[in-house]
Amino acid sequence: MNKFDATFLDELDSFVFLCDKKGAFYFANRCFLKKFGKVSNIREIKHLFSVDICVLDDSDILQYSPVESALLSKEQYFAVVDFEESYRQFRKVILKVLNREDDKKLFIISYADDLSTIKEELNELKTQANLYKFMKKEAENQTIKASLLNRVSASIRDTIDKNEIIEKSIEETIYTLGASSAKFYENKTNKTFSFGLKEDTALFGNAEELMTKEFALSTDRQKLFVSVKYREKSIGYLLIEYSQKNKLWRDEEIQLVVNICSQLAIAINQAYLFEELDNTLKELRDTQLQLVQSEKMASLGHLVAGIAHEINTPIGVINSNNDLIKKCVLSLGHNEENAAKFGVIENSLDIVSKAVDRINKVVKSLKNFARLDEADMQEADINEGILSTLELLNHEFKNRIEVETHLGDIPRIKCHPNLLNQVFMNLLINSSQSIEKKGKIIISSYLENNTLVLSFKDNGSGIKEENLSKIFDPGFTTKGVGVGTGLGLSICFKIIEKHGGIIDVKSTYGEGSEFLIKIPVKN
Repeated sequence: MNKFDATFLDELDSFVFLCDKKGAFYFANRCFLKKFGKVSNIREIKHLFSVDICVLDDSDILQYSPVESALLSKEQYFAVVDFEESYRQFRKVILKVLNREDDKKLFIISYADDLSTIKEELNELKTQANLYKFMKKEAENQTIKASLLNRVSASIRDTIDKNEIIEKSIEETIYTLGASSAKFYENKTNKTFSFGLKEDTALFGNAEELMTKEFALSTDRQKLFVSVKYREKSIGYLLIEYSQKNKLWRDEEIQLVVNICSQLAIAINQAYLFEELDNTLKELRDTQLQLVQSEKMASLGHLVAGIAHEINTPIGVINSNNDLIKKCVLSLGHNEENAAKFGVIENSLDIVSKAVDRINKVVKSLKNFARLDEADMQEADINEGILSTLELLNHEFKNRIEVETHLGDIPRIKCHPNLLNQVFMNLLINSSQSIEKKGKIIISSYLENNTLVLSFKDNGSGIKEENLSKIFDPGFTTKGVGVGTGLGLSICFKIIEKHGGIIDVKSTYGEGSEFLIKIPVKN
């Protein structure tokens, strides 16, 4: 019993005490203590109360007690009984017993000769009982509210995933409120999250339009709409429904949902910020990789230019001397005796000439692959870039991979030639590494609807279906340790994207892959 109730009961002129079902005392007011002294159990005073009754069983007449009867009664008890105030001196009293929600019983014993006072006291007690129930209910509501807010806060703290935040928060809300269903309409994605319904959990459309449509639909559900806002910026709308037709939302329930929506708005906004930060970091990482790759290509370009210059000088000398020797041999004249010797010399000179041509071709391919003019876009022949790249990879494919080319009559396009050459190199190396023993690579180029289409197809090991969606992600690789960095295809994707094009992959695991590049041709 709280302090307020005890103070009030102490002021009454009636004998008031509180006990449990076994009669053990929990409280007695001042009037009771003055009359009876300290009592620990109701059975210590039950003999002082009696009633004029007709008991059918004579053996029970001495045992019957109205106090005992009131203690055992499951209903509210009221009776006029005799109270032995002093030895053989009886006085009529009214015995009133109230059953409390905590299973305790409140006894009120008043003299029957003052009925008006008793009525007033009973009315006051009823008022107090109603006030107690109200305060108890209010305390329970506050406890439920605090518990729900704590659970929602805990759910929000445990994750930064937006979808998980929405699901946990709303599921906790409808469970606590006993609602039948709920929907959250998100403005940013035009997505609807549904809970407690059999329908799909993801619907799409404008949030405000969906909200208006929902509100206009069936009237057999009592609906509560709350706007989810963060600093006056609308994030979405929350709809909670009760299946009962006559359900009325109480003010405290509405306020609770509003408070939850405030926390939900903060959490969703934080999730948005994290997503933006994560995307920014990915973009920075990709940009950094491209810058590193560009620096590598620039360094390679300078190195190749220097090497080409150093190689061209002695190659020029060899070529000149080779031509001079040919002329000298021809001027000596042939006869039967030296015919065989001249044949060997001429054959050797032809071999040297072919080797020099091969060196010149490789140097030209290197210079074409690592061009230094990557800063500005310029017109270039894409077929030439593919052939130059194949020339450099000749040692990789020799005697193991057959390369078949179907290069169509395509126009020169404005591009960054060295960057596209990187893409060709990467795709061809990947194809080569996917072919374990012997295999085939087919390269095609053609024009389709003012779009340049390039195809790199192989009959290698292929890509597993679960990896296809991740194949262009930075850092993702299916190669063994030390074989690849996982940056190649990611950089290829960015380079093609930089040219306003797209790159896609088709693959069947165990049969091979095909990479398709599409770049728009600008007039």
